[in-house]
Amino acid sequence: MARKPNTQAKGAAVKAAPEGEKLSGDLVIVTGPEGGRWRTGRQFGPTPVEIPVEHITEDEIKVLLDDPKLSVKPGRAIEPDADKTEEE
Repeated sequence: MARKPNTQAKGAAVKAAPEGEKLSGDLVIVTGPEGGRWRTGRQFGPTPVEIPVEHITEDEIKVLLDDPKLSVKPGRAIEPDADKTEEE
């Protein structure tokens, strides 16, 4: 039986939106080893890579979750408040 990917990893961090900004869009945040690692056509290293969920399939998420050298966490994108006006 196929295992469904668990993107809500235990203890996973989720970004908090700063005041005046709204949370939007789910992300998969992947961190790899120091020397880098290629999976699902992407390279992962010590700098976290944020992948919008609409740009990754469930099968790709499963591949990432099954790789013991990768850290995979859920996250949220931060979108500036549309009602905010820029200071000139």
